[in-house]
Amino acid sequence: MKKKLALLLGALVAAITLTACGTDPKEADYNGKTYQELETEMNQYVSVIGMLHSSVASFVEQNNMKPEDFDYSQMTSEETIESYKSYGVNEQELAAVESWDNIVAQYGELDRTDAESFTINKAGNTTTTDISLYFKNEDGVEKEVIFEIVYKSWNMEVTGVTIEPYKSLTEKMTKAGLNTVISMSVVFVVLIVISLIISAFNIFPYLEKRKKEKAQQVSAAPAVETVATTEVVEETDDLELVAVIAAAIAASEGCSTSDFVVRSINRR
Repeated sequence: MKKKLALLLGALVAAITLTACGTDPKEADYNGKTYQELETEMNQYVSVIGMLHSSVASFVEQNNMKPEDFDYSQMTSEETIESYKSYGVNEQELAAVESWDNIVAQYGELDRTDAESFTINKAGNTTTTDISLYFKNEDGVEKEVIFEIVYKSWNMEVTGVTIEPYKSLTEKMTKAGLNTVISMSVVFVVLIVISLIISAFNIFPYLEKRKKEKAQQVSAAPAVETVATTEVVEETDDLELVAVIAAAIAASEGCSTSDFVVRSINRR
């Protein structure tokens, strides 16, 4: 009985899977919208954003401005959004003008739309529609760009528009690999810095120890005895001094040293 039940469930799952895989996206219902309606809406978005781009380009030219000097924030201001509502232009279309202009600056103006590339994808609570646009520069070089509209699946409300250059699987893998290398490098650098900071903490106890040892060496040094230097003043023998003075007086007076007596000497 259990085996039969398991086989029955397996067959049911397989049938559901095959049914889902075999559903024609053009015949599917997208929460009240058909494939054709979403395709028409996509073409309208491309057309409206292209016209908004032309309006911005004309404004820049008339005011002798450089394209990079144009303030795109005014495109999504409340005043601009309200004024464009009467023309059927929504906020998402206004916000996408800057991306469109950036694409034009890099790859040239829109040349054609590949209607056959239109696809619808549903993942969880998000549904997206995509189409390939081809922009061409003055040299005739063509670049594929993916135009995507993002919806909330439960009410099919548009939440955003993205316009990005097409990237091959190789380019995506290269970019992903580069991002991985950069991320890992940043992590390693941060770890090295943290390691150096932690190692630096070991220096402080060493410096403190050296300071204490130096202080101990200074306190243990023997006291230097101050030896008072006594100046030895050689005193001249008074008798010799008297004899010299007496001889000088005798020579000066032309007499003998016995003719007079030196009683005192005044030192100055």
